[in-house]
Amino acid sequence: MTDRAAELEAKVRSLAHFNRMYHQDRTDAWARIEELEHELEQARESSTATVVARLFEAMGIDGQSPRECVAHLCEEVGELAKATRTGDRANLAEEVGDVGILLHRIAALYGVDVDQAIREKAASRLERHHNTEGADR
Repeated sequence: MTDRAAELEAKVRSLAHFNRMYHQDRTDAWARIEELEHELEQARESSTATVVARLFEAMGIDGQSPRECVAHLCEEVGELAKATRTGDRANLAEEVGDVGILLHRIAALYGVDVDQAIREKAASRLERHHNTEGADR
């Protein structure tokens, strides 16, 4: 789930909870809840994971196994490495896109939220960095 989608979902839950908690039929609050739910649905529809799933389905390759996807990922990482070595900036963005698409596809096959996994890993690395940094003093 994207950060925007998570933010909207939290707002929807908060407003709905507020209305239920005070048993008030506040038309303006319910209208805002409906607006936020609509925005949330749009955010979910445009998420990278959804776009990648639609791409694989449209291309008729949504049945590819994780093993096949990893093989393609390795190939694309090689092409990305070549683009960085040669300084071919025009091709670099295309290869980053190819790697990203396959990374999201593999994550989806295993039920992993890429954004959440990155946030958790970054927090873990940051904590490790701070612990290591403190040990050096």
